[in-house]
Amino acid sequence: MTYATTATVVLALTAPTAVAQDLGPYHFKGTVWNPKALPAAPVVSGHALTKRTATTHPKDYRALGSYQATAPVWPAAGTATVALTHTVTAVRTAASAGAPSSAVAKTASPSVPGIGSRAKTGTARLFSPSPASPAATSSPLPSAVVSQVVPVSGPVKAGSLPVWVAPVAATATGGKRSATLVGAQAPAQVRVQVASHAQTLAAGADGMLLEVARADGRTAAGSVQVVIDYSTLVKAYGGGFGSRLELVVVPACALTTPQVVACRTRTPVAFSNRANADQLTATLPLSVQRASATAAQSPLSSGSARSALSAQAAGTGLEVISGTSGSQGNYAATSRQL
Repeated sequence: MTYATTATVVLALTAPTAVAQDLGPYHFKGTVWNPKALPAAPVVSGHALTKRTATTHPKDYRALGSYQATAPVWPAAGTATVALTHTVTAVRTAASAGAPSSAVAKTASPSVPGIGSRAKTGTARLFSPSPASPAATSSPLPSAVVSQVVPVSGPVKAGSLPVWVAPVAATATGGKRSATLVGAQAPAQVRVQVASHAQTLAAGADGMLLEVARADGRTAAGSVQVVIDYSTLVKAYGGGFGSRLELVVVPACALTTPQVVACRTRTPVAFSNRANADQLTATLPLSVQRASATAAQSPLSSGSARSALSAQAAGTGLEVISGTSGSQGNYAATSRQL
């Protein structure tokens, strides 16, 4: 055995014994960490609070408050009849030849349905003879009572509904308005019906759904001016909802059978949206033949659809729907082309 081999064997036998004797097992002495004492924090001296003085605000100052969204109030369903004419009674006195005649007119304004006002009678002198006229000093002459039916002078509210109706003034030659008698085809009385919010949604409209029909017993076509107040639902949706509202004409059967496709046909109508007054205004044609013709020309094979169109032939439907733009901005989808 060589010297190197012998040395290796000896070291292999003695090294474990030496390590075990020098290191020994670990004993915990009870001390893990001895932190140093922290320095004392500096003391800040206090000071007395000054008295708060009242703040002076400008004249038109209003305190800021939290924004509260106004919940829409959808109009309740209802029906009202509106009279668009009233009778003017004139008492005319027969005058002598060449002398001016005198007359005293009495105007009776009918009560508006749903308003609760009573008829009022006023007296107005149409012709006043001069003091020097013989008619002023002569004895009373025979008189005659003349009555005329004239249109109302302004819009009439349809009961408690948010709708006003006014006659469309007839025009004479040259485009001047006629200020006396009502035309033979002008509606003297109309019926206004407002559908419920559920009916409006069923017809595919997000605003209002109405029907306007003649109620004077006549079958001729006519026109009326309609004013719709949408102030209670002006903020029903975002994006300037009130300013984007517009009017379209639909068959009157949209109020009863909106599931029929032909009853949801929309026809544009000229309108005006006064966003500062929350009002929509339009001249609405009342044609009793419009729905009947549509029913006759409808290619639908369903008898219920034609019956629905024919049954509602006497009225004209009107929808208040939202468009894509208005006086408060354009909210239409932008083009993806650069």
